[in-house]
Amino acid sequence: SEPLPWAPESLKVSVNTTCQCLHLQWTVHNLAHHQEFRMVFQIEISRIKTSNVIWVENYTTTVKWNQVLHWSWESKLPLECAKHFIRMRSAVDAA
Repeated sequence: SEPLPWAPESLKVSVNTTCQCLHLQWTVHNLAHHQEFRMVFQIEISRIKTSNVIWVENYTTTVKWNQVLHWSWESKLPLECAKHFIRMRSAVDAA
């Protein structure tokens, strides 16, 4: 299958055990210098297995060329106690 033209790429996940937070960083490739899109990123967090979804959030922002996007989530359970999975989908906001 062909990759989506403005899919999130270069996802980096970091963990801060002091605040029990996951920090995400990513970019959207294939944007020209002058392009700017309002996008919605659906971020889904699962614990223990991918089907055990514990958090879903839509993060809406304007995306520009060469921009690094950031998002954080604070866990109620210590992150070291269970495996966590992150899934991200994107769409151009038509509103």
